[in-house]
Amino acid sequence: MATKRFLFLLGVSMIAYLLPEIFFQHAMLYIVGGAVGGTIKEILGAFESGPSHSLVLLIWLILLIVIVVCLHHLQNRLLKYMTILIAFVLLYVVDFIIIMVLPNDFQGYHLIPGINVLLKSIILSLILFFNGKQKRKPLN
Repeated sequence: MATKRFLFLLGVSMIAYLLPEIFFQHAMLYIVGGAVGGTIKEILGAFESGPSHSLVLLIWLILLIVIVVCLHHLQNRLLKYMTILIAFVLLYVVDFIIIMVLPNDFQGYHLIPGINVLLKSIILSLILFFNGKQKRKPLN
């Protein structure tokens, strides 16, 4: 039963990440990267001149971790769904990490979007799968 639930979550998250990639190639990456990364960079720019990309990615990852921890502790359904949506968007950090890790002359350029979709889907599925496993206190 747990395997079916995980595979269902994986399928849904793959479709959710794959559809924008098919119809608008890299559009979500530019929108999310500009909104989240640009905002973090502007905030950091107020404190230091020319913040590095590594620092922006580190803060982005910390923000994602905080959102996942909040998701685990929330009880309100509406807030939970909004937090899942925020985690969905923040997982685009995976794209930037893969781009930074790969060498500049990488020949399998057409594989990168597929790898990104698969990694983001697996991570989101794991977040949702283990979030659903938490023990609920009975309402007495």
